[in-house]
Amino acid sequence: MAQSSKILLTALCAVLIWSSCDKSANFPIEPVIEFKSVERFGNDSAYVTIDFTDGDGDIGLNEFQVDAPYNFVPYNGVDSTRSENKFYYNLILRHHEFIDGEWIEIPFESTPVTFWRILDLTPSGQDQALEGEIRVTIAPFPPNIGSLGNDSVKYSIELIDRALHESNIVETPLITD
Repeated sequence: MAQSSKILLTALCAVLIWSSCDKSANFPIEPVIEFKSVERFGNDSAYVTIDFTDGDGDIGLNEFQVDAPYNFVPYNGVDSTRSENKFYYNLILRHHEFIDGEWIEIPFESTPVTFWRILDLTPSGQDQALEGEIRVTIAPFPPNIGSLGNDSVKYSIELIDRALHESNIVETPLITD
């Protein structure tokens, strides 16, 4: 009886270890992000780092993915340095400032570059689940913190996969002068 209990326990442990290695069973197909850190470097730049998971591994775009829905649309029809199409990008940081007692999203025109195209991270092999960390640089970081001279800002962050699944939105803590 003791021998069969050991075999059953060993088999149970093997199943638990095997199922814990199957990441795709644990992660949804939509990206899930978690804020990790924000690090300022003087008054001119900052790193923002998030952790992410994605059950089907379709995070990132390659340089040739420029047709709809990932196409570039000039901002306001004329600005060729940024796209009006949200899906041209796959990592979006929105700039917020504390104004008159509430957090207000500051328009794209008056904030530092906060949109990125993360390169294709799809793993090779049968298990396509992804888990990792993404770090981006915000530069220039506003020297007086807020575009309106406020002494504190924060960012909301969103990750979008190739199937256009949008992640949860997380926020940085308050960033002060």
